[in-house]
Amino acid sequence: MISLNSMASETQKNLIDFSQIKNNDWKAVNDGVMGGLSSGSCSLKNNLIIFSGTLSLKNNGGFASIRHELKTNPMLEHKHIKLRVKGDGRSYQFRIHNNKKFDGVSFKYEFSTKLNEWVEITLPIDKMLPTFRGRSMPDYGPAKATDIKQISFLLADKKPGSFQLEISSISYY
Repeated sequence: MISLNSMASETQKNLIDFSQIKNNDWKAVNDGVMGGLSSGSCSLKNNLIIFSGTLSLKNNGGFASIRHELKTNPMLEHKHIKLRVKGDGRSYQFRIHNNKKFDGVSFKYEFSTKLNEWVEITLPIDKMLPTFRGRSMPDYGPAKATDIKQISFLLADKKPGSFQLEISSISYY
């Protein structure tokens, strides 16, 4: 599922310069769009992105997410994304979107966090799975680094309650 500290010898580069981001660079997309009651938001603190809120399963809900539109995509033909995160022991998803629309197919990679521990997660782009509104899209085709227009973090682990994921870097190689 995840690859901790399995970095290739290639040079990694930041996909996002955390010293330049603002709160309004990230948009919350929660299950309220379909009647759910989950709340998730993004805040910034000391060059960290903090994705936090409360997951609710009421009213057929069960997901919270934050999304960021890339102004440019520097990835070319790179093959991996690397995250450095500190979580709460829950499983999250990192997603890439190949368009700037609100809705559409995205590619997901699920990862687990360790309670209050920083971990590095290497995501092979070609192993990310296409999905649309929670359904697998196996015939959609593979994810490509050159097509990334948006990125997002999503929680949908079916465990109601509060959550928090701190992100200190998103890089690629």
